[in-house]
Amino acid sequence: PAMVAVLILVFSGKHIPIAAAVWAMMAFGDPAASIAGRTVGGPTLPWNSGKTWVGLLSNWAVGGATSVLVFLFVSRREPSADAVAILMIGAAIYAFLESVRAGIDDNLVGAIPTALAVYQMSLAFPPPLLRLAEIPSRLSAAALAVNAAAAALTGALGIVRRSGAVAGA
Repeated sequence: PAMVAVLILVFSGKHIPIAAAVWAMMAFGDPAASIAGRTVGGPTLPWNSGKTWVGLLSNWAVGGATSVLVFLFVSRREPSADAVAILMIGAAIYAFLESVRAGIDDNLVGAIPTALAVYQMSLAFPPPLLRLAEIPSRLSAAALAVNAAAAALTGALGIVRRSGAVAGA
């Protein structure tokens, strides 16, 4: 309930459907994962041996479907491919975050990052086709320089491994 209250406060006004969609992920996806994971079982996740692939996929499928239905109900919108895609991607993010062993309640770990990701995707989805010729070279050079500097700094400080720094750059 506390996380739902936080979502409502953060995403009040015209963004309240995002809070409702993430609530649906928590309310339906998380129990679906528990039920399917315990009933069906199956191989465990490499990053959390207490959870199964069946549970993760059930969380995503049920959480995604119910988030779409709740979002459409609250927003009073007709279903659109971009809204469904964003919410299903959001449900995948939530299901993954919920599966990570964090030592605190998984709803605290997954809800806000998922809601922020859904919000951010809603600002730029569907993404425009990338046309590199239209991107000014000075912007490309600046972006590469910032990424390389961040990678070099985090690698030098030991925050990430060398392979992580290279991937980040």
